[in-house]
Order: sequence, then structure tokens, then C-alpha cells
Amino acid sequence: MTEVAEAPSPVAEAHARAGHRCELCNVRNFAIGGRDHDGNFHPVYACDPAEARSKLGKRAWCGTLGPEVLLRVIRVVCEFVTVTDEDSSTSMLLCQRCVKALRDRERVRVEVAA
Repeated sequence: MTEVAEAPSPVAEAHARAGHRCELCNVRNFAIGGRDHDGNFHPVYACDPAEARSKLGKRAWCGTLGPEVLLRVIRVVCEFVTVTDEDSSTSMLLCQRCVKALRDRERVRVEVAA
């Protein structure tokens, strides 16, 4: 008796397609850093992962902005969402910032998979 291989889930397919990054802003899933006033992501400056995690929720030097610019440190988490407009429906992997940006647009509905 041969076993039938299970088809990959839509969530796994989205992660593989997107390379575990947000499909709109290209930030890596679970990246730790801060966003500037324009929404650009900057990783926490030169520290190991344990030190970066200890800075979550605090202000720290992120990316190449210079030590005088401190950003609130966040962890980016990508979500599998279905984006629906008047004509079509698309499944995507998006960070929370991009989900909010799409929800704020008119005539677009975003559903986050549970």
C-alpha cells in the first residue's frame, strides 16, 4: 500500500513563496528592530539575538540611523491573510503594518487566518 503525500497547507505555501518575509515591505518574519516615521524597518544595531530580544518595547539604536536616533523596538510577525477587492481574492503573507495599511484602503477587505 502506498501512502499519499499530503498537499502543503496554504500557509506553508505562502511562507515558501515569500521567503518568510512580508510580501509588501519585504521585512523578514520575526525580525527585531524599529520603524522610522516613514514606516521603513531598521534592525536593532549590532547585538546578538538575546540582547535584541531584551530590548523589545524599549527605545534603542536601530540600523544605520545613527546613535542619536532611537526607535521603539518591535518584533515583526507576518500573518497569512486573504485580501479581497471587488474583482479578486489573493492570499498573502503580510506584516501587521502592511495588514493595517491595506485595511485602511477603501474597497479592500483583509481577513487574517485564525
